[in-house]
Amino acid sequence: MLRNNIAIITSYNDMLSAHQPYEHYPEIIRKALHEANAVGQVAGGVPAMCDGVTQGRMEWNCRC
Repeated sequence: MLRNNIAIITSYNDMLSAHQPYEHYPEIIRKALHEANAVGQVAGGVPAMCDGVTQGRMEWNCRC
């Protein structure tokens, strides 16, 4: 059976209190994809608060 594969781009960060309302979005998205006979996968994100890029440094720090 063929299914559409939906790419998901996210900026969710569980350390950021402003993102708390989005905590349950993955389950909502999963249910909607299932109802549409589709699958989804996270295809990209944004820099984290602790990676250095958001602090203006050019190098990436993977010690988050």
